[in-house]
Amino acid sequence: MPIQTLGPPTENDCLPLVQLQNVSAEFNGVRVLHGIDWKLHPRDHWAIVGANGSGKSTLLKLIRGEIWPAPVGGGVRQYALDGTVTESPIGVRQHIAIVSAEQQTKYQRADWNLTAWQVVFTGLNDSDLVYAEPMPEQVARVEATMQEFGIADVARRDFKRLSQGNLRKVLLARALICQPKVLLCDEVGVGLDPVARAELYAMIELKARSGTRVVMVSHRQDEWIPSISHVLEISKGRVVSSRKRSVEAGTHLHRDTRSQASANAVSARAASDQPLTMIDIRHADVAVDEGR
Repeated sequence: MPIQTLGPPTENDCLPLVQLQNVSAEFNGVRVLHGIDWKLHPRDHWAIVGANGSGKSTLLKLIRGEIWPAPVGGGVRQYALDGTVTESPIGVRQHIAIVSAEQQTKYQRADWNLTAWQVVFTGLNDSDLVYAEPMPEQVARVEATMQEFGIADVARRDFKRLSQGNLRKVLLARALICQPKVLLCDEVGVGLDPVARAELYAMIELKARSGTRVVMVSHRQDEWIPSISHVLEISKGRVVSSRKRSVEAGTHLHRDTRSQASANAVSARAASDQPLTMIDIRHADVAVDEGR
């Protein structure tokens, strides 16, 4: 994953990619988001925090255009993903991708029987299933993306039977295959062991440093990628605070150093096409009790 250096600010850097002005949202007539004010500028990365049920995941769906502001008193949602300001969410999903634990659950529970390769392929059209025969250029793109994320060796395996770490990598590859401008991460570390979680976040950090804007929901501050620059805290569907990230001396700097080391290791692996050894088990015997 090559690292690109961003140049000096341009006029378009001052134009928010996404802007919410006093935006509210409803489900079944019940208002779940209230008067949200928020802007995503081209060089910012956000962490969204709050208790369970505070509206974090709903806010991500609102940002991506999956749900609309409330029909009455819903405020204004604007996009400028291609340099033109619009309130229409048409075409937004090709620029704003999402990966989440909830998304993984959907794939696992549905009777789709997809391979890992097919799941990554669906990211080209943001669909759930494969509806057409892949074109040669699409095949090449999927294979290159899976190689980049270190999952080429599981391409033909049943998606549902992958390890938790590989499941999440496949969904991340699916989200990023079209090189979106914004990546929404909704509790992407849930259910992963520390090694798999660190490697996944290192991959996300590399994309953030390459120019993809990252907005991540996480309960734990120690899971934020180093590039996070701003924090939005919400409670009961309302903004509690919106601030720049402050790095406390010691703990956060130490964490960022470890995260940077992980990012460098993943980058080196991608450049050399060699697998990154996280755990080395030799001469091990394993007994499996089928069904448990």
